[in-house]
Amino acid sequence: MSAASIMAFNRIQCQTTAASIAHVSFCPNMDLIALISCHDRMSVFRVFDWQQLFSVPIDSSADVDDDAPQEASVTALVWRPDGKMIAVAQKDGQISIYSVETFERIVSTRPHSAPITVLQWLDCTSAADRELAAQSGAGGAAASSASVADDGISVHELLAEGPDGCSI
Repeated sequence: MSAASIMAFNRIQCQTTAASIAHVSFCPNMDLIALISCHDRMSVFRVFDWQQLFSVPIDSSADVDDDAPQEASVTALVWRPDGKMIAVAQKDGQISIYSVETFERIVSTRPHSAPITVLQWLDCTSAADRELAAQSGAGGAAASSASVADDGISVHELLAEGPDGCSI
């Protein structure tokens, strides 16, 4: 098969940003994209018209030297399957969950001090799924946290059991 016979992708649009981008994640079911800048700022845009829905700083507990080159403390991000929340992990072990509907951080916890490199939402609708998630450590250390989100959901419930049967 020759290179000429392979269909190439056509660029639909090209966007530039003011800061370097450290992480990108597309929403699984809506036309949204989340960008994390090297300055630890998360911005969410509509993909097709590039309308910015919100932009928030990601809090970092690390000391920052203003003269040193900035390196993002965010290590991973993932959309909840329904697109209503985004989970963000950092080098210091902190996990924060942001609501796309209210544009606010709804919960934040530090289950351990090691960098988190991968986040994944789990569908834990059955008892067997919830037990498997508990055994795998999904949110395990967060169970001791006393933080509660505005809607009365504890960090443990949000991270380990989750609303709508989802877990991270």
